[in-house]
Amino acid sequence: MTALPAPAPQRRRRWLRIGFAIVLLIATAGLCWRWFELRPNLAATRQFIGTWRRESPASPDGAEFIHEMELRSDGFDNYRVWNSKTGATVLNLPAELRWRVVNGRLQRGHYRITGLNDIGIGPWGFVAHDGSVTWIHPRRFIYQDDKSGLGSEVWVRIEPATAK
Repeated sequence: MTALPAPAPQRRRRWLRIGFAIVLLIATAGLCWRWFELRPNLAATRQFIGTWRRESPASPDGAEFIHEMELRSDGFDNYRVWNSKTGATVLNLPAELRWRVVNGRLQRGHYRITGLNDIGIGPWGFVAHDGSVTWIHPRRFIYQDDKSGLGSEVWVRIEPATAK
């Protein structure tokens, strides 16, 4: 019985190069597609980055409680409520929800799966807030939250985004 000859090392290297080239081509195409998909939303998203405070006349619980949300450049938001008289924090939700702008609507929600939420890919499984935005000024907008039923809210920029 004769043994089959071993494949030549040159063939193996050639197939490895071809496989690597295919993987590189697919990865490049995926990144280009993702960039062109996200590019139109970059300008719309950029104007929201920073810390915002809800004006107290629109606040359902009066001027005593101050509502602030920080829309971070990494897609997470920090939401906090504090008592203006005592300075005590009533509610602090750091990075509990993600935020995005879709067709001019500001949405806050998450992916339901923690791993996806951390890396920011995949479809959203839960949307807590979804509403149209009307800009009054670059530092002020009206938010009509249709999802939660809170009605119109006026948000004012109190701190622009800082490089971290």
